[in-house]
Amino acid sequence: MFDPERDEDHDARPYYLRLLAVLVVSAAGCLALLPSVTGFSSGVDHEKGCLALVDGWHGDRGLSAEEKAAQSEFMGPNPSARQLELLKSAEPYLEWRSGPGACVPESRHRLILSALGLGGLAAVVGGALVVRRTRTSLRRAPAVAAGT
Repeated sequence: MFDPERDEDHDARPYYLRLLAVLVVSAAGCLALLPSVTGFSSGVDHEKGCLALVDGWHGDRGLSAEEKAAQSEFMGPNPSARQLELLKSAEPYLEWRSGPGACVPESRHRLILSALGLGGLAAVVGGALVVRRTRTSLRRAPAVAAGT
């Protein structure tokens, strides 16, 4: 039966609240992605332009433990043949690090920052949705139990 007095008054407020929530979450997502999508310079004299989304996925070449020790150790005026050999084996890494691999460490750091931001945003939004769903279910429960 049609009864206009029993109809609910639907206003536009829930629609605008949802729209505002989408805008806020979108803006927060953009802020979380900002470290990965902004360019930065790297290299010896900051001559190389880098972008974390492009450069952060390259494999990083590492030095062996012996090469690291030889590089950080003081060799004195007459280094041994083994020390010279270790230094020469580290040269390709150092060339790569000052050339194509100059962007990798900073790019990875920026990707991790963006991932943490997006993860935090997902946790907050997911928690808010769970709380909202639980509160909505608790409000409806007495009406269902009463048979209305």
